[in-house]
This record gives sequence, C-alpha cells and structure tokens, in this order.
Amino acid sequence: MERKVGDVICSNGLAWNADGSVLFHSDSRGPWIDRWQFDSKTGTISGRRRLAVLDEASGRPDGAATDVAGNYWSAGVSAGVLNRFSPEGRLIQAHPFPVPAPTMPCFAGPDLKTIFVASLRPAGTGEQGRAGGIFAARSPVAGAAVHRFDDRAF
Repeated sequence: MERKVGDVICSNGLAWNADGSVLFHSDSRGPWIDRWQFDSKTGTISGRRRLAVLDEASGRPDGAATDVAGNYWSAGVSAGVLNRFSPEGRLIQAHPFPVPAPTMPCFAGPDLKTIFVASLRPAGTGEQGRAGGIFAARSPVAGAAVHRFDDRAF
C-alpha cells in the first residue's frame, strides 16, 4: 500500500471521467475537490489541481459521480444541493435537492440518464418524511459508465 495524498480529513467523492484518464477526489471536511491525471496502466496520479473549495452554505462535498462530458456531480450534503462542476472547476449548476442532506449520486439505466441520489436523515433536525431515502430523476446528460477497479496490475 502506498499513500498518494496526505492531509485528508474525510476522504470522499472518488470518481473517474468516462475514459478513466482523470480522477476526482474530495475531502468532505477539507472541504475541497481535487482532480489528477490518472494512468490506468500504472495507477499513477499526477498534476493535482484544486477544483473547488466549498463551505457549509455552498455544499460540503460528499459522494460524487461523473458524466460523459467530464463534469463532476458532488452531493453538497450541508446545503441540500447536487453541485455539477465542469472539469475545470466552474460550478455549472447547484441543483436543489428535496431533502436537506444528499450524500451520493449514481447514474443508471440503459442510457445512464437516470441519476439516483442517496440521502441521510440529519440527527437532531426533526426531519421526517423522505429524508434518508433514495431519489431518482432524469439527468440532462448521461453518466460516465463505472468500471470495476482492478489493482492486480499494480
């Protein structure tokens, strides 16, 4: 085992772009989102670049997924939003969420245009009803297919 990144408080939001050449990662307590170039043959990451630094109001980054355009969809757990960032880190849109704490998006369906988002029920909020559920909606863009990680080559 080799440490690739230090000073991480709460590792989260690991996702690759559609061709596997870019790796995204967030620290939910940092709270930041970074991206690297990724070599799938060697497992090497390089060229770390900070995409975004967020706060409670903009949506501390939690789980994430990518779409075929290379955008990074980050569950803004503290702000009740699903943030969509361009590969360069520009906030394209903060999609309001129907409950306070979305935690993990995932693209699914035959065309990968259904986005499922898990949520949590924040302790002490008194939030009842749909919080803590899984939600589904149509996405304006298809998600990047997810592949099993094979570390036997490393």
